[in-house]
Amino acid sequence: MNIQFLISLSDIRILDIVDILIVVVLIWQIYKVLKGTIAFNIFIGVMLLYGVWFVVSHLEMRLLTFVLGPFVGFGVLILIIIFQPEVRQFLLLLGNNTLKNRFTFLEKLWGDQIAMDDSVIMRHVDEILFAMQYFRQTQTGALIVISHNESTPIWNNSGQRLNADISSQLLKAIFQKDSPIHDGAAIIVNNKIHSVSVILPVTDSQSIDVDLGLRHRAAVGISEKTNAIAFVVSEENGDWSYAKEGRIHKINSESDLKKTLRQSFLE
Repeated sequence: MNIQFLISLSDIRILDIVDILIVVVLIWQIYKVLKGTIAFNIFIGVMLLYGVWFVVSHLEMRLLTFVLGPFVGFGVLILIIIFQPEVRQFLLLLGNNTLKNRFTFLEKLWGDQIAMDDSVIMRHVDEILFAMQYFRQTQTGALIVISHNESTPIWNNSGQRLNADISSQLLKAIFQKDSPIHDGAAIIVNNKIHSVSVILPVTDSQSIDVDLGLRHRAAVGISEKTNAIAFVVSEENGDWSYAKEGRIHKINSESDLKKTLRQSFLE
């Protein structure tokens, strides 16, 4: 018995180990995307259905095998239809990680040029930081989205097109409570305030704290559908937070805010 076990171990190739590791990583990424959503419960149900079909087919229970067969046969298509938003988010997650690796390579190749661009980025970061400090002090609600995709339909089909330079004074004016455009989000794309008063999709995730309001849910919603990062200032207490890849994170200090803002321009 031990000899057979050793022989079977000797048949394992390096590619088999790599294959297992890739599958584990993919399963973990899928779990991160689905965790805390209604889709996670559906996914568990689908897996149970596959498990039942596997058992009844091996037990040769012909009627149940016949009934469950079509669901299993078209399983991949059914999963894509049911999990369309999650599939989009999963692909965005993979693409975003690929872009991060590409940027690391470019940073090594053209370090001086990127360092020059970083000074421009830091000016934008400081302008947004000054505005968010003001929002915290005055408990002014705000929602600022930083993206690198100008053609996203969400901010091309709603709100007011602005295409203005990033300015703390302009951001303050946008989110003043008596401003006609303070509702919705301000979208920053390619170092410009692309549009304002944009209506964002609201998440249906069950993992969101029930005490969080519509701005936070909209921030999570846009981070689920795109690779944008959404920054929120709470109107109730002035707290800072940001949403990324479908998760909300609290920001506890100005240094953390500055670091996250800078990273959002680089990703």
